[in-house]
Amino acid sequence: MKRSVCLLLCLLLGACFLAACQRVEDAPQPGDTASQAPQTENIQPEPEPEPEPEPEPVRISLMAVGDNLLHNTVSNSCRTEAGGFDFTPLYANIAPFAQKADLAFINEEVPLAGEVGSYPTLSAPTEVAAALKETGFNIVNLATNHSLDKGQTGLLTSLEALDAQGFDAVLGCFASEEESAAPALVEKQGVTFGFLSYTYGTNGIPLPSDKPWMVSLIDEEKIESDMASLRPQCDVLIASMHWGIEYQTTPSDEQRALAQKLADWGADIIIGTHPHVLQPMEMLTRQDG
Repeated sequence: MKRSVCLLLCLLLGACFLAACQRVEDAPQPGDTASQAPQTENIQPEPEPEPEPEPEPVRISLMAVGDNLLHNTVSNSCRTEAGGFDFTPLYANIAPFAQKADLAFINEEVPLAGEVGSYPTLSAPTEVAAALKETGFNIVNLATNHSLDKGQTGLLTSLEALDAQGFDAVLGCFASEEESAAPALVEKQGVTFGFLSYTYGTNGIPLPSDKPWMVSLIDEEKIESDMASLRPQCDVLIASMHWGIEYQTTPSDEQRALAQKLADWGADIIIGTHPHVLQPMEMLTRQDG
């Protein structure tokens, strides 16, 4: 090792000596740019990118009411002197709230079949549709145990009356198989809401054998499939469930069990209808947390 170091040192000293003994004229001239030392570029570092601003929080309000249970006595009280009906006074006290809400949901318990129906087969005039729209509702559920009280004709009349008002969504009952398969999506302030609706039954009135899609019935296998299809298309999934026991102020065990399944399958909000009384709200935890 010492010999190698010494040899290297000797070579370096010899190189310095030879350079020192060169004639002056061999030294590079000041104007000889080829022999000048290269200039070092002054490269400025790239500035750090500005962080993306935090998005402003979006606040969206949801109002849900029901059941809009129009017995014959209620409808008759809304008759006008001209021979028609005006249902808007029924909703005067809640109209300010509905009109302020981004999503205003109402469960239309009875079909708007164009006639005043008496218990047990209920029905209401088609003028109800305009009153609901004027009040401020934009989401209407039709899937109830009374959906078929006036048969296919009554249900189709109801759908036509509601469609004519231009609601954002009419849920749970359909005029065609294509409509039943189409997703119910509503966008508010850049947030997409998906809706599904089901009822426990139709008071023993069977669905038409050639139109089993007219009313969405609670069928766990179908609900799970529907949610799997709708979930990727929306930011918030809302399920309307016509279930439970009338006039019972607490959910039944069956409701609780199904509600947990709905949450596990992807529902963010569950709206319960049918008991005709208030039941408490609860927060559920999905299996995945």
